[in-house]
Amino acid sequence: MKKVGYWMTEKKLKKLDFHTIFSGLCRKKNIELVKIDLLQPLEAQGPFSVIIHKLTDVLSLAHDGDKKSQMMMDNLKTYTKDHPNVPILDPLDSVCKLMDRNASYTLFQNAVQQTSVHGKVLVPNFVEIHTKDVAEIKRLLEGAKVKYPFVCKSSKAHGSVKSHEMAIIFNDAGLKDIEPPCVAMTFINHNAQMHKIFIIGHDFLLVKRPSIKNFVSAGLSDKSTIFFHSHDVSKPHSSSFLNELDKNDLNRETVLPSNEILEELVSAVTQSLQLSLFGFDVIVENDTGVHYVIDINAFPGYDGVPMFYEKLLDYIQRLISISETNCTGTNHTTSNNRTHNDNAVPNHSLQDGWRDVRNLKRSLREREGFVTNGNSSKQSKCIAK
Repeated sequence: MKKVGYWMTEKKLKKLDFHTIFSGLCRKKNIELVKIDLLQPLEAQGPFSVIIHKLTDVLSLAHDGDKKSQMMMDNLKTYTKDHPNVPILDPLDSVCKLMDRNASYTLFQNAVQQTSVHGKVLVPNFVEIHTKDVAEIKRLLEGAKVKYPFVCKSSKAHGSVKSHEMAIIFNDAGLKDIEPPCVAMTFINHNAQMHKIFIIGHDFLLVKRPSIKNFVSAGLSDKSTIFFHSHDVSKPHSSSFLNELDKNDLNRETVLPSNEILEELVSAVTQSLQLSLFGFDVIVENDTGVHYVIDINAFPGYDGVPMFYEKLLDYIQRLISISETNCTGTNHTTSNNRTHNDNAVPNHSLQDGWRDVRNLKRSLREREGFVTNGNSSKQSKCIAK
């Protein structure tokens, strides 16, 4: 029986009901799911075929000097160094890239610039702020072309309550409300509709979520700063006043994301970030149809995402299969968990809402609509809910 190790916070485990549900599915595939004790050496707890973790909070604490967290990281790093062929979901070096918002936005921006969708997909103008000096803040905003209104987010993306506490700044008077270190990002009107991309290996799912309403330029000079928690405006059942469109926008047609653009984007970003379990948030600008990526998350909240455990198990099986094949000398490789053996484990069809970026290999004619069992269909504007 293969052994898959995992570590997450108790809050995350409870939220996903991870051990109860996923353990049962794994047993049916002759896989044992084992919770790792990172305060002890991993060697005696293995051998592991795959390790899954959500260690962003621990990484943040270790970075701040917490001894217990540093010990946990050291134990995992020692095991991965001694067993370099064991896939880690995800490699710590890759996860660390998403711990800082400014760094992750820059990384994402650079990845998009190398793709055919550059110009169709952007990151809103942003700048990192480390000062309370209003004159210096204005200089930074002007240099980065960040316009009013803009959203202020903590530079630390994980490991702090403040990571999800944000503010919308509308004018110069609101600059006093900025709490550095933070990232200021131009707000893009998108009709209060956001699209979360959940990724597992080669597969991704698009889920529509509520977001923040439009703001018109008129009247911004007198508007006070709005403080909010991101979970209050972007969860499935959010009902904040920020989600409510103004009367003038109620009849505005919402621009939906392009299937083709999203496929290209996911394919490029998964390769660039070298991650397998992550997600990002996309909005589409009302007037231009330009897609904007406004946040990136390592191991996002998959709770409520359909087929999450089945897709995760598929991917783990694929990794185990490729790892075993490599050991026999057959020419299949993995690079930082990104698998290159397309036939290792068959995927579900697109009927379950998930899409496989490996389908980018198909012809342009086929890509005009999603393909299930070889039959093309008209390109859908529907968003998975």
